[in-house]
Amino acid sequence: MGRLPYKRPLKDSELWAIVRRAGPALKKLVLELELSISEAGLRALLWYGCANIRHLNLRANGCIQTSITNEIIAMNGRHLTTVVLVAVGVDNSVVKQLLLNAPNLKYLDLSHCMDLTCEAFPPADEMADDSLPLASDANKIANVV
Repeated sequence: MGRLPYKRPLKDSELWAIVRRAGPALKKLVLELELSISEAGLRALLWYGCANIRHLNLRANGCIQTSITNEIIAMNGRHLTTVVLVAVGVDNSVVKQLLLNAPNLKYLDLSHCMDLTCEAFPPADEMADDSLPLASDANKIANVV
């Protein structure tokens, strides 16, 4: 088995160039271990109207915080089916954004998000609005890791 080629970290300016070119056609964004990407880089998604993302993976991206994540989820919520925020600095408000704005969510991974608490996940009987996905509804959220 050969060695994997070295992958140079993506910079904010390069993300802006990619997003500018893709615009609203962008459907999948995977930024795993892209430690050089900051909130400023992710602002490109909002600036260029990337509102059709279905698969959002920001795994182990320590520079990304709750505020930009909430803005991206609010903009793309109705399209999101997969959200991976492993080891990202987000809090309970991100879960609330997902519950309010992502009715088609099928997979959610919030592993190692140290600022999340149990209060982020309301009991199903406390969720009065029928438009909110219930954690027990396997068709809405198939896997919460």
